[in-house]
Amino acid sequence: MKNTILILIIAFTSLTSCKNEPKEKKETRVIERKTVKVKKVDNTEKINQVFEHFESLYKELIKFKDNSNFKKYGFGKGGKNYEWLNKVRKFKSNPDSKLLLKKGVLIGELEQLGMAYANSKGKETEVTKTFNKIFSDVISSNTETKSTETQKKILPKQIISKSWYKGGNLHKGNGTDWKKATEHNKLATCADFVMIIAKRKDETPSVFSSEFKKASESLKNCVDQFYKLSGSESTTVSKAAIGCL
Repeated sequence: MKNTILILIIAFTSLTSCKNEPKEKKETRVIERKTVKVKKVDNTEKINQVFEHFESLYKELIKFKDNSNFKKYGFGKGGKNYEWLNKVRKFKSNPDSKLLLKKGVLIGELEQLGMAYANSKGKETEVTKTFNKIFSDVISSNTETKSTETQKKILPKQIISKSWYKGGNLHKGNGTDWKKATEHNKLATCADFVMIIAKRKDETPSVFSSEFKKASESLKNCVDQFYKLSGSESTTVSKAAIGCL
């Protein structure tokens, strides 16, 4: 009986102790997410270099495929053309050759074309025609792209340096207007006069030519001198220009 009472007391004490224990505070953690900016790698230059190597190997194949040595020995070891096959296979093992996919070709296809010519002894087959069509189209497209990129780089410089002949509006003005005008306005106006006179003579000078600019500058200087020496500011610019021409 005493044991039973003792057990009950212990159990009650334990239960009370559990109830009185402070509850653990749950901490809320905020995880900060950092945005990692991934830099875009521009492989354009490397892709072009790889493609140029491909194009060089392709043109080399086209050049020797009709040679009597190739027709007789193909890519046999010790032959003159075995080195080409080695270069292609070495290029094929280079990881950079995978960049050719960006251009729409594979180095393995060039190897297949070479083997097809070796089997046909340099003659055209459906296989060689198919590969040649693919390669020719890609090479042509690449040439046009490079040409466009070059023009984009050069054109802004041309616009800056050769827009001197645009924007003239002094054709109906007088001496007062001329003296107040900018040098650019004067030169552009004179360029229009030079062009008009040239067309009356059935000539069409290039606005980019140095001769056209020199003629326009000469006319501008002449009109400047006219208003400076004559003092006749009421005379129109067109009449002054005609007098100089």
